[in-house]
Amino acid sequence: MNFNETSALPDYPAVQGLNVIDDAFGHSFINPILIVIHSNDNFNTSFLMRISNIESNISHMNGVKQVFGPVPSNFNGTYNQEVRELMKENIGLDNKTALITVIMNYPSDSKQAFSLVSNIEKEVSNIGYIGGTTSTYMDLESYLMPYYEGITIALPIVLFIVLSLFMRSFKIGLGMVLTIILTIVSSLSLVYIAYGINTSTGVIFFIPLIVYVLMMGLGSDYSVFILSRIREEEKKGNEPIIKGITLSAGAVTALGVILAASFGVLITDPISIISELGAAIALAALVDTFIIRLSVYPAILSKIIKSKIKSKE
Repeated sequence: MNFNETSALPDYPAVQGLNVIDDAFGHSFINPILIVIHSNDNFNTSFLMRISNIESNISHMNGVKQVFGPVPSNFNGTYNQEVRELMKENIGLDNKTALITVIMNYPSDSKQAFSLVSNIEKEVSNIGYIGGTTSTYMDLESYLMPYYEGITIALPIVLFIVLSLFMRSFKIGLGMVLTIILTIVSSLSLVYIAYGINTSTGVIFFIPLIVYVLMMGLGSDYSVFILSRIREEEKKGNEPIIKGITLSAGAVTALGVILAASFGVLITDPISIISELGAAIALAALVDTFIIRLSVYPAILSKIIKSKIKSKE
């Protein structure tokens, strides 16, 4: 997933300027890795030499282009003019806080950047903190992923219980939930192929969640609508599935096409975040309407009804 929303901006002059800076000075020149080292006491020569050793280790990591700190990476305790200038620029006014800036060859939102920051964290874990855009993306991911996983697990369970009780059939409730998940997986796979497979980042992070929650609700509505018609026809003594699908297909198809058209318009938006969102929901609506609700779901219902009839016999 991609956490960098600015990467989705169209190719306007401001974006072109940023690309020129990236090519000339490094991908993370605008958004470098920032390492803050704080000491309870004023910095002394031995502590500065320790910082110099950290800078040297970081500079040899894959993907690192430049490292700037309060002392050179080869600092030996000599305070020449270069050292004094670096200390002036990278040591705070309290004389207890130092800043190390790392310019890398990777975009700040790439998987390579995430890996590099993880390696740097191991290097400075006992002495400092890491900030910057890449670190922010990583914190955002670690904060959101448990929440995403919780919703992914909890929502189908809640829907399964509610639908099973409403339909008085655990098999039908399970069939509803599984077909909705099939819709979501199919549409998001297509979106990933279209937008994420050729990039180092992926699909914007909030799109899977929006599609997941939206289609869980809409898919359940469509399923309940279809099943209600099937039950009506069953009471009338007609062939329930064929007749029920025939009567409800027009309404379900119209609703799906309207939803797909409404969000499909967003695909033309030059900002890829909006385009991805429109494509994801439009594809989900079309897959659910023409494949799942009119083919897969009736087939599952047919199996369930036949098994019920056999059990009664």
